[in-house]
Amino acid sequence: MRKILPFLLILLLVLSSCATKTGTVESCQTIYHTEIRLRPEELTDGMVSYFHLPEVANSGRHACRVEMSDGEVRIGRAGTYDSTFVRQFDYGYFAGVDLGEWDGWVRYYPYHTNLLDADPELVANENCRGIVACEDRSRGYVITGNLMEDSGKLYELVLAESETVWEWHLIGALEGFPYSYSYRDDESGLLIATSKEIVSVSADQQIRTLFRSEYLKLEPSSILLCEDQIWCGLYAGLLRVDLSTLEQTWYWLDWDE
Repeated sequence: MRKILPFLLILLLVLSSCATKTGTVESCQTIYHTEIRLRPEELTDGMVSYFHLPEVANSGRHACRVEMSDGEVRIGRAGTYDSTFVRQFDYGYFAGVDLGEWDGWVRYYPYHTNLLDADPELVANENCRGIVACEDRSRGYVITGNLMEDSGKLYELVLAESETVWEWHLIGALEGFPYSYSYRDDESGLLIATSKEIVSVSADQQIRTLFRSEYLKLEPSSILLCEDQIWCGLYAGLLRVDLSTLEQTWYWLDWDE
């Protein structure tokens, strides 16, 4: 079983899918309420209880996902919870799984070896929540999480000076379970959405809290930065945060309406 695990991970990654029904936001200032039926709401304890009902949480009726495409913020129906992660780098690839309480790890598989016989190197014996490859593929990040403890960790991946050996080390802990992230090779860098806060990671590996929000308990499936606003797709609606004022707006979207 161990010998075919790398190929199963890649297959699962390819087969994962997401939204099919989408609306668009042409800029961070405009929302077409009539097209995608977004309406601002205030989160109450009753709503949180409602969204956690099994018949609601498992239906995807209110789940949203955001992504950038052709200069537009696209809002669609969220897909399944990612549990396998594979990223290609120079001289090898990193793979990880998040199987909840059953299993979780991140490993490095080198190139130029018989992968069926090679023993992978263990990076973290923790549930994987994301693997980030920087543009030059000589640097990257690994995000891990523990849902039961509502916590996470961030690791840096660095190609050693020998240019054939990878090294990794812990950057720091994350407050809350990391649900999603986004990365761009510019000043915005790495953004991570946890169950409690949104953090940014600078080029010198400093973790900085941008804001905290009760809405993030609704499990952000996706996050992106557009101009001065952060958008998060949640399993119950959509969160928009104006970074200049830290004003937060939650939109409850019902796909069945």
